[in-house]
Amino acid sequence: MQTRQKSPTVILTHKQREIVAMAIHELCAYRQYQPLAVNPRSNHVHAVIAAQTNPDRIVNDLKAYAKRALRRAQEFDPNKKVWSR
Repeated sequence: MQTRQKSPTVILTHKQREIVAMAIHELCAYRQYQPLAVNPRSNHVHAVIAAQTNPDRIVNDLKAYAKRALRRAQEFDPNKKVWSR
């Protein structure tokens, strides 16, 4: 995957990891998902979520909520790519 990467790897700071965790919990409350484990790391995020929906939708929602929260907190430039697959 790293060889197909189009942008440099993003390294999240402690503050950014906290923002991502809060965004995931916000999404889960809004969509009524059950967050069983949430662990943002420096260069990826682990999340175990119980929900009766398509897993791809959950991943897309997680990325969107986290990216929006990071940009709202002015932690990332609006034009900078944050996530990859």
